[in-house]
Amino acid sequence: MFTLGSSHRFFLYGGAVDMRKGFDGLSGLVRNSLDRDPLSGEVYIFLNRSRTLVKLLHWEGGGLVIYYKRLEKGIFQPPEGMEKGGKLP
Repeated sequence: MFTLGSSHRFFLYGGAVDMRKGFDGLSGLVRNSLDRDPLSGEVYIFLNRSRTLVKLLHWEGGGLVIYYKRLEKGIFQPPEGMEKGGKLP
């Protein structure tokens, strides 16, 4: 079972991401742009330019998991003042 909860640390990638990226591409962004380890168990959040798509990358149980959601209406709103690579509460 895949689960995310308040015990996890969440990091928001600050730029727009090409949502064609998979495990390797998103892991590369985490390593190179956020200077973090994608295998740490932390959760990394990526938004597309129009903020209608979100992907979360997470290491769980010996493998990477990608959660992917598309909004039919509205946009995802990151917290105000959230900086690139910033930790979400």
